[in-house]
Amino acid sequence: MSELRSQMPTVATIVQERRQAWGDAHVNRCIKEGLKGQPNRFYAIEAGHIVGTPFDATTDLHHAAKLAAIVGGAFVAMQEPTA
Repeated sequence: MSELRSQMPTVATIVQERRQAWGDAHVNRCIKEGLKGQPNRFYAIEAGHIVGTPFDATTDLHHAAKLAAIVGGAFVAMQEPTA
């Protein structure tokens, strides 16, 4: 995973911000589930690298992910915690 952090530094920063806002346990669970193929948990794109599993297609989310892939930007989608 440290190799991915160096290849995807913006994604790593966003994940760290989500850890601070939502807690390590929730973020770790989302990443683990997304990496195992579960949709709607964690999906990230940066500089040609893609990790996780896509979310169900919605116009806004799909457009943002596609744009990030085209321009080489970063995109992170992660399930928000529930109360």
